[in-house]
Amino acid sequence: MKRTLVSIASIIIVVLFLLMLVCTCSPQPPVSPSQSEAQLTSQNDSQPQSTSLEISSPPSSLPPQGGDQVTSPEDSQSQSSPSRDISPSQSEVQSTPNDASPSSSGQTDDASTTSNPIVVSGEVVITFDYVRQSGSASNQYAVWIENAEGKLIKTLYATRWTANGGYKTRPDSIPIWVERSSLSALSSADVDAVAGATPRTVPQSYAWDLTGSDGETAPPGEYRYFVEGTLRWKNQVLYSGIITIGADAVPSISEAVAEYTFEGDGNRPALNESSPEINMLSSVAAEFRPED
Repeated sequence: MKRTLVSIASIIIVVLFLLMLVCTCSPQPPVSPSQSEAQLTSQNDSQPQSTSLEISSPPSSLPPQGGDQVTSPEDSQSQSSPSRDISPSQSEVQSTPNDASPSSSGQTDDASTTSNPIVVSGEVVITFDYVRQSGSASNQYAVWIENAEGKLIKTLYATRWTANGGYKTRPDSIPIWVERSSLSALSSADVDAVAGATPRTVPQSYAWDLTGSDGETAPPGEYRYFVEGTLRWKNQVLYSGIITIGADAVPSISEAVAEYTFEGDGNRPALNESSPEINMLSSVAAEFRPED
């Protein structure tokens, strides 16, 4: 009997041991994502809130120390400037204002280019030999400058008799200058500024200061100079040449070419190349002399 009880007890112990092994080795049911998230949430709720906040923004974005509620950096930024929403394109415009509007320095450059043209300093000196003629209806001449377009820039000299109205009684007196200078429209002051007495027989020299009759300085370029003379009655000579005024301040010399007009008038015969009046004006030349 005693032996039987011992056997039964042993069997019970073995069965219990096997049951414990089965319970230990049996797999647990899988945990779904929702259950895992719920568990994490419950764990976070159970911990203090201050230990679960990570601050990755600079300290300047933190709320005041006395606040009762801790907010995220995004919430702090939205609270500090709730009405300002800057898009990336607006940020680029603000960071580069010179690209968004016309440059004032560019306008200054344009203005400086326009208001500072090249100015040439110096003078053009026109020289020629003059031989005073005897008798009447002679010894009248004028010297002037024109631009490349044929506009009269400045009269340097004209004999007083013609300039003071002699052309009205004798229209053949230096008629080209009278027309191009619009002599009839000039004031007395303008006439007096260019008129002079008939000179003696000496070489003549007239200087152009590179300004126009309006006082403005002439720009660099080519200019035509003229010396017109009334040899006798309708017989004329016109010297013309081109002189270059360079911005590089290089001197230049030019020799004028003569064009004669021989014409008789009634019982007054026309002159010819052998007439002594041909020597009234000769060797006309011009020289540009830059300022040192």
